[in-house]
Amino acid sequence: MRWGIETYYHKLKQLVGVEQFSGRTPNAVRQDFWASFVLLINTAIAQKEAGEAVAERHQSKNKKHFYRASTTKIVIALRDRLVFATLCCHPELAAIALEDILFELSRAVFSVRPGRSFPRNPKPFLKVSHNLKSKL
Repeated sequence: MRWGIETYYHKLKQLVGVEQFSGRTPNAVRQDFWASFVLLINTAIAQKEAGEAVAERHQSKNKKHFYRASTTKIVIALRDRLVFATLCCHPELAAIALEDILFELSRAVFSVRPGRSFPRNPKPFLKVSHNLKSKL
C-alpha cells in the first residue's frame, strides 16, 4: 500500500509538476493543484485505454518483451491537446480528436524487460528550475 502512494506522489511531483505553480495567490495555487490532479486522473484513464490498444496491436506478433504506453508521453499529449478535445463545440470533432490522441499514445510505447539484471542509475534532477514558473 505504501509503495503505491509513493509512486503516485512521485508522478505528481515529477511528471505533472504539482510543486510549480503559475501564480502566487492562494486561488491560483488551488487551481493549479486541482488541475494537476485532473490531469493525473485523465492520464491514468488514457494509460489504461492506450495499454489495451498496445496489447491488441502486439497480440498477434511474437515479441520478446512486453510493451506498454509511456506515461510521460501521455501527460504531454493530454496537457497539450485534451482541453481542445473536451471543450470542442462539435461532438464529432471532439471524438475525432480523442481518437487521434489515443492512436498517438498507443504508438508511443516502450519495452518492459522482466528480470532486469542491472540496476537503473537515474540521473539526479537539477536543483535549479529553468522554467519561468515560480515556486512557493
